[in-house]
Amino acid sequence: MIWSGNFKEAHKDIPNAVSLLRALIGVSIPFFLFHHQPYFHWVAFILFLLGAFTDFVDGYIARSFSWESSFGKIIDPTADKVLILVPLGTFAFLGLYSVWWIVPIFVREIVITFCRIAWSLEGRIVGAEKIGKLKLCFQVGAVIFAHLYYLSFHHLSLLAYHHQLHWMMMISMIFAVVLTTLSGISFFANNQKNMKTVSFAKFTVAVGVGLLPLAPGTWGSLAGLLLVMLLQFNWIVYGVTFFALMGAGFWAASKLDLVTERDPGYVVMDEVLGMMLAFFLIPFNPVTALTGFFIFRGFDIAKPFPLKHLERLPGFWGILLDDLGAGIYTWILLWVLSRSWVIF
Repeated sequence: MIWSGNFKEAHKDIPNAVSLLRALIGVSIPFFLFHHQPYFHWVAFILFLLGAFTDFVDGYIARSFSWESSFGKIIDPTADKVLILVPLGTFAFLGLYSVWWIVPIFVREIVITFCRIAWSLEGRIVGAEKIGKLKLCFQVGAVIFAHLYYLSFHHLSLLAYHHQLHWMMMISMIFAVVLTTLSGISFFANNQKNMKTVSFAKFTVAVGVGLLPLAPGTWGSLAGLLLVMLLQFNWIVYGVTFFALMGAGFWAASKLDLVTERDPGYVVMDEVLGMMLAFFLIPFNPVTALTGFFIFRGFDIAKPFPLKHLERLPGFWGILLDDLGAGIYTWILLWVLSRSWVIF
């Protein structure tokens, strides 16, 4: 019994390690899909199947040995999302289907993962719902058929089934989108109370990263830069996301005491929005990203006229407007530099 207890204690993190492996597999898949050698496309497919199998393995091990943990309940669904979203985005980039098919899937998965992490910090663990597990099955199916359809372009053994694989991929995608949407509606309908807490409001205006111990403003700017990169495919979605985040910021700020503490350090929604404004309609590439990031941080810290005056406005307006001003200054400089061929 002592040995058994020690064994359990020593190996209790095995399910979490398997989940982390699944996330790593998901991140690595694009490198194989983009390779010009068709052999590597098979490697990507096999890796995905392995990753999908680990989803069963870590859950089975955790339940069998009572190794379930709060961290595991967060990392397990998060790893699932990485394994699904990265290949879906990659295949859209490769032109197998329109990016609009995956927009509702990305929105649902990212927003719900954000909520789950926020609630876990409060000690509230929200597990997956039955319809959520069903939509995951169709998402996995869509990715599998997308892999096979992609392989059929280069392998004679699959060429005869090229059109059938395309239809199976699209049918799976339709079911995945419908079930993803329904599961999202069900999730928020069942968790309305969890969204009304002060700690959730704090996590929202912190965009998660603002709660990190060092340089929250820098982390917020990097989070904004990540959003800029993800939303480059369509400027309408970019704009809708910008105003949706602004609305979320005002809603969350209304639940906080911004009189006693006018501009809490953990509030970085303003940096996220400022960075998004800085890159609106600006060509995005590694050079502009790096240049824009440092220009924005410089304006955000120095606060040239009239940004210091805007900062004195009450409530969330005072927190937000100086960063939007820094974003406008950055946008002007990036526009001038891009038009003068200094950067591309």
